[in-house]
Amino acid sequence: MLTLVLLMVLPLAARAIVHKTFTVNVSVDSAIASIPQKIYLVSRIEREFQLHDSLAIDSLHRKGTMHGTVPYEYNVNLMFARRGPGSVPLIVKNGDSLSIHIGDEDDGFRFRLVDKVENSPSTLEFIRWQTLNDSLQEKQRALRMAMNRYGIADNELDSLKKEYRALSETSWWRRYNFTLTGNSPYCVVEEASAILSYAKNRYSWND
Repeated sequence: MLTLVLLMVLPLAARAIVHKTFTVNVSVDSAIASIPQKIYLVSRIEREFQLHDSLAIDSLHRKGTMHGTVPYEYNVNLMFARRGPGSVPLIVKNGDSLSIHIGDEDDGFRFRLVDKVENSPSTLEFIRWQTLNDSLQEKQRALRMAMNRYGIADNELDSLKKEYRALSETSWWRRYNFTLTGNSPYCVVEEASAILSYAKNRYSWND
């Protein structure tokens, strides 16, 4: 009887364990793999650093699998010990099984958004949204530099200020709209937190 019960329960337990973890399948190009090294899968959730797994790569072993677990959908990072991008973000939740390819063109960046990802719509949504935010912030930086030019005429300064305010308003309305329409819980919560922090600082709200 005990044997029969174990035969019935063990497959269910195995499936439960599988769904309590996420899987990241990693492959890299030849130049990154030319130096033997490790890739680390890490996260920092609620101020606690966690090393989920690691993978050794070299010129003969350019792909492998890592596993981890998170309490809810969150950001984890691939970190290369010697050659490659310093940090590659992924958005995962338990039960995910995604694949990512790190190309030689990604080498040398301190932080790199890599869109060669399969089976991770949340990661792709994060990358698209982050890329858009970076583009808007770059335009804002360019306008601030233009406004700070020595000897700038008053009428040009007024025009640039107007353009800057319009761009800032557009940026924040995009972010607000994303909190209503985004699909990834992690991305939506991150944007909502950014908006709340901005509003509290601007209007001096008290908790």
